[in-house]
Amino acid sequence: MNSHKLLVCLTLSASVFFVVATVENEDENADRREGGSEQFVATSEWQTIKPGQEIPRGLHVRMNLETGTKEAKLLDEEEEGESNSYANRALLPIDENKDEVTEKLKEYLSKIPDDGVDLKQDSHKKFRSIEELKEEFEALNMQMTSESEIVVRFVEELKQETGITTQRKIEILYELEYYVHHFDNARDFVKLGGLDVVTSFLESSNDDLRISTAFLLGSSMQSNPSVQVSAAEHGLIEKLLYRLRVDSSVAVQNKALYALSSLLRRFPYAQEKFLELGGLDIVTTFFEKYGQEMHRLQLKTMTMVYDLIVEDHLASEDVQDESLTKEKLRQYGRVGMKRAVIEAKWCNIVRKLLNSTDSDMIEKVLKTMALISEDCRSEFIGLRRRLLDLRDEFTRLVDRDEDASYLYELLQTVVTLLKELEGRSRDEL
Repeated sequence: MNSHKLLVCLTLSASVFFVVATVENEDENADRREGGSEQFVATSEWQTIKPGQEIPRGLHVRMNLETGTKEAKLLDEEEEGESNSYANRALLPIDENKDEVTEKLKEYLSKIPDDGVDLKQDSHKKFRSIEELKEEFEALNMQMTSESEIVVRFVEELKQETGITTQRKIEILYELEYYVHHFDNARDFVKLGGLDVVTSFLESSNDDLRISTAFLLGSSMQSNPSVQVSAAEHGLIEKLLYRLRVDSSVAVQNKALYALSSLLRRFPYAQEKFLELGGLDIVTTFFEKYGQEMHRLQLKTMTMVYDLIVEDHLASEDVQDESLTKEKLRQYGRVGMKRAVIEAKWCNIVRKLLNSTDSDMIEKVLKTMALISEDCRSEFIGLRRRLLDLRDEFTRLVDRDEDASYLYELLQTVVTLLKELEGRSRDEL
């Protein structure tokens, strides 16, 4: 299917709409005392932040609800890229008669920072600079002058049917993952046939090859509507759902979910297809399993579902053009993400997850409860005791920490939920 055909099937008014969000980097500051203190050294594990200890920017900071202390760690591989803000949204059409993304779209997207770049450098994920890559190619009598040419070289190497090892493919995929964060590089990757080549790697028997493939695909689609459309044309929704359903590696499932999230965001057509293919039922099964690895997958699933409900909820906001607002509402109305979540028994899932001891999970659960509480009153009515405990805990932590605005917001969410539940209990009596 070509781009022209896909865009026609997306909307009757000859335009496909995407909401382009500007990602905001959270600035988590540790308490600072006079005289300063030693610098916090972050690792991939949670560590307690000592009173007065300074922490660098770009870390994942949380409040441990059991100890009342702040903790921090390095961001997960795709965590930055998956962060989503709806503060600066713009509704932009892609005309069905144009194969190229409009100049206006490019102007908006050019303002989006290069989010999601992995700052951790594991041995098999260390990115080389352009200068280093040029030196390598010069040794092969090749003159490289731009990132675009580097992408061309890598794609052409991946197309080789012989003479390239699995390990070399993995190395190239991680190198490409770095470059496709740039809007134009990702589009070049698609034009060169990159999607045709790498999607077949999802069927490989090598876990690392499947992981690096899903990672590359997810990064290429972030805030890049033209790549999202091409990915949908290549059947990537079906392929990623298949990985999530049958793959025996939780690590592969994590990266497949990352790619799927990138594909679904601000793309109503893909969201509708996701529901038609039973995608919500597939990710719901993750909550039937246990273990630390599964907990991470569950948290990412919870985050994705919450973001999609919020996107649906905000569909009518911040659009000046009334005709665009109507078309946007029509497309999201066809999806009906919130309705689908309720029908998939997520009221019970959310209710059970409120008993989690993980602060990140509790945060996502509370925010999701606030969006679906009206439709889940019978499931949530028995949570009053747990909500009271959280209210008391958040109140104590807010009183102890002046720089706890995010905890204050959660406290207000809990208070609102308690008022709603108490009001419904009186109504039922």
